[in-house]
Amino acid sequence: MDGYKVPALGIVDSEHRLIGWITAVELVGANVSTKVRDVMANAPTPLQADITIRDAAGELVKSDVDYLPVVKGDRYFAIVTARSLLGKLRESYDPMTELPWSDALREWGVDKLEHNAEIAVLFIDLDHFGSFNKQYGHVIGDRVIQRAAEHIKTKIDPTQDILVRYGGDEFAIATIRPREEAEELMNRLTDYGEGLAVDHIGPPVTFTIGIYGGKRTKMRHDIHIPSNVDDLVNLASRDCLAKKEGFGMAVVQVPQRESENAPVAVATTPQSPDSDTGGPAASAVPTERLTQATVPEPDPVVSEEIVSEAVVEDVVEPVVETQAPVAQTEAPVIETIQADDEPGSLTYVVVKYAGKLAVGVSPKMGHSRAESIAIATGKALEKTFAESRVTIDSVNIERAGSTELVTARVRALRDGVERDITAQAEANGDLDDTVGLVVISAFLAE
Repeated sequence: MDGYKVPALGIVDSEHRLIGWITAVELVGANVSTKVRDVMANAPTPLQADITIRDAAGELVKSDVDYLPVVKGDRYFAIVTARSLLGKLRESYDPMTELPWSDALREWGVDKLEHNAEIAVLFIDLDHFGSFNKQYGHVIGDRVIQRAAEHIKTKIDPTQDILVRYGGDEFAIATIRPREEAEELMNRLTDYGEGLAVDHIGPPVTFTIGIYGGKRTKMRHDIHIPSNVDDLVNLASRDCLAKKEGFGMAVVQVPQRESENAPVAVATTPQSPDSDTGGPAASAVPTERLTQATVPEPDPVVSEEIVSEAVVEDVVEPVVETQAPVAQTEAPVIETIQADDEPGSLTYVVVKYAGKLAVGVSPKMGHSRAESIAIATGKALEKTFAESRVTIDSVNIERAGSTELVTARVRALRDGVERDITAQAEANGDLDDTVGLVVISAFLAE
């Protein structure tokens, strides 16, 4: 498994039907002469190879697992992992709001214009969201963005409109409605109604809407259609910016933090300076099939064969300086980090603990690279340790010459006890890995 970088091997019978599988857990302590059928585990319900990537990702989330077997008919085909799906999902789909990214609007608009339809674009921007995010924390900020997305979804008609998440706190709608009807849609978006009238902290978050297009009265000739779509978006964005002095076009109420289950995003005892970080439904579904995202792996092991070798490497616990003692137990380790600096990207962190992998994912919206890595690490830890919660209050990177010191303030709920911990470590190697390890260290601190 290590050689092929797969988390499990499927076990098949003589007709290539899946009858079980083995992971590193089953191999721990197994005698090299033990037969596969004697140590294999029951395989979970497999996915069919012709389902969409989004549906496959949904099944992984629903089952709370990081990988599942895939079959074609009744024959074993491959294993799909959360890691293999991320690359495809990040191209077109925002998991936090369940909306497509801006590329989907461009493709939709090009298609409509090529069929001689007229389109208008509504550009929606949350007001003062950066300062709100800093005051109340990214967790509450993410919930506000989700509520805004839910509200906008209820107002559009998938047969005429496409809604996308355009950026950190920005959304866009393209519509084939005439201009007058597009303006009516804009007015309906300001009617947030009882659906968003929930308890909140601080002032309500408002958003401003710009609009452009929907007025053409004659045929187009000799234009570059993709550029025309881009121009409509840019002009709607400028109209939105011009309206920024007149707020209150729609309101999203912020949830309370008094509930026991509501995470708090502000540390009570800061020990270091805060970092200054400040289509239609069908169109949102990636149409690539699961066969394009499965993990290449060796031929499955037939149950009559014998495991020839099972080597389990010792887990090396990372040494991290912290401001609180760390429990001397086997520690989770960072297996993989994928992050970049694009505003629309996803950051994912794979944590390995007790032979199992857990994947944490964080949209890089309004977060620095280090914050996004820290949040994704926290989510992976929440999946690794039952009934735990990790809230990242801040991540700060101080540079002095060639030295980089990573400081993370973390609120961690573990074993029924909530702790506020500040952990630090010097980045002697990979800075991304150090951020993840500091979060792990804070989570384990007593």
